[in-house]
Amino acid sequence: MMTLPEEIAFIWRRPKALFAILFLLNRYIALLGNICGLVMDFVPVSDEVLQFRYACTQRLACLQLVAVELFEICAI
Repeated sequence: MMTLPEEIAFIWRRPKALFAILFLLNRYIALLGNICGLVMDFVPVSDEVLQFRYACTQRLACLQLVAVELFEICAI
């Protein structure tokens, strides 16, 4: 899906199937991770916060990889 109107038509207006949930997880986890990373790049923080950010970023990346793998498994 390339555009928001397509996403609305094929994902949001239909009953939520496994593919739709995986698509949404993959799309919006990446968006959330990028927004958090961008904000943290411009905010002065302590070392503890940087460690927390790193841990959160790793968890978001793992969650996104799981969503992609499940999507590929279900597509077979």
